[in-house]
Amino acid sequence: MIQGWTRASTTGLDRLGGGLPQAWFAGDKSGTGNGVYNDVAFALPRRGARPNLIACYIDAPRASGEAASAAYAPVARLVSRLLA
Repeated sequence: MIQGWTRASTTGLDRLGGGLPQAWFAGDKSGTGNGVYNDVAFALPRRGARPNLIACYIDAPRASGEAASAAYAPVARLVSRLLA
């Protein structure tokens, strides 16, 4: 149920989901408010693998939404390299 909900969410596609390999089964849920940006994702690098949870939180009240969101993909790329 949670996997289906997070895979259907499109609000974080440019956050953690934007840095994960397209072949991975993944989903995420983002949140934004009062200069705080967060995203929580699950990622399975291959069929039958155990799900990995990734959480990223940014407190950047002066950053634009685009700038804050752009900080997530590099985090996901690094994590995916470590998990692959």
